Amino acid sequence: MWWGESGESNAVGVATYDVFVIHSLEDVDWARLMFAYGSAEAVPAMLRTLRSVDSADECDELLDELSSGILHQGTRYEASAHVVPFLLALATDTAQPGRASIVRFVALLAIGESGRWLPDGFPIGELRAALAADPPDLATREQLRTWLLTSREARRGVRRPADAMEVERNMRYDALRCYDEVRGHVSVLCSLLRDPDPAVGAAAAFALAWFPEKAGTSLPALLAIAGAPGAPEPVVGAALVAAGLLRAPGRVEERALLEARMADPDAGIRRAAATAAARWYRRDAPPATVSILREHALSDDDEPDRVWGIQVAEYALRSLDLAAPSTVDEVRAAPGTGMSPASSGEMSGVTDAEIRAAPR
Repeated sequence: MWWGESGESNAVGVATYDVFVIHSLEDVDWARLMFAYGSAEAVPAMLRTLRSVDSADECDELLDELSSGILHQGTRYEASAHVVPFLLALATDTAQPGRASIVRFVALLAIGESGRWLPDGFPIGELRAALAADPPDLATREQLRTWLLTSREARRGVRRPADAMEVERNMRYDALRCYDEVRGHVSVLCSLLRDPDPAVGAAAAFALAWFPEKAGTSLPALLAIAGAPGAPEPVVGAALVAAGLLRAPGRVEERALLEARMADPDAGIRRAAATAAARWYRRDAPPATVSILREHALSDDDEPDRVWGIQVAEYALRSLDLAAPSTVDEVRAAPGTGMSPASSGEMSGVTDAEIRAAPR
């Protein structure tokens, strides 16, 4: 049992979601909160149904339904942040089916999508500064809520009390509130790194990758997993990439760890270590970095990376652009890659539904 000498998981193991719901779910005024379709009054029923699923596939279906209301096309709403603690209560209960998908969903509630932010990491400082410089008008926000919560028939012909720019400000505001709600649960996500289910541990690493302001808590935990003998490959790989995303580029002391992992027998771990090395060291990355990333960038495997929400070859190419920009044009021009200098830059991450549908 790789996660500890006692053989016990470090997962929170909270099997008290039902008690949590009794004491907390009804304390939220869901009917007054906005989501994609107006009032979020349907959300508690969705969460209760999620609790009662019998399989991971059922969980995925319900998460897709929930996503349409609180994470519609990457957009977060007023109700989105309020869902986070209830989802994490489910994720930490080892009896709950589909926990890895739930953890991943929580991460996407924080950032909207993942492929957009690779390979440079989540620019939370820039987003905070942008919102501080151009915040929403709270009076207009309240008027907008009233308008949205009114029936369509009643508001027919009534002008929306906010222009497109004000709606955009509100969306940024709700997105940041949701991000900070997830950020407040980083310690829970750290505990899930050593879950008995490797898929949950990998999803937790994915979630931790987007909170550089909490790197003091999460980075040591990720690096411990990345260097742990016998740790499951999916968790090691995700931890390496996440660690690379959390810290600004520079000459970091983990070079020996990355070089050792780039010589690992497992191709996934080698690729993850090279991805982290490119992010941290850029053009000063260890020599093996470029050859590993080039190999994967030239691959014709178009399956999405189940953790990072982006095609393997595309992420390798983006990382290669950090470590060896001169090699990127060569890769794009290589026969059979289907890439060109124009098309590669236009490629985006895949959807979470596509990730769920990919072969496990």
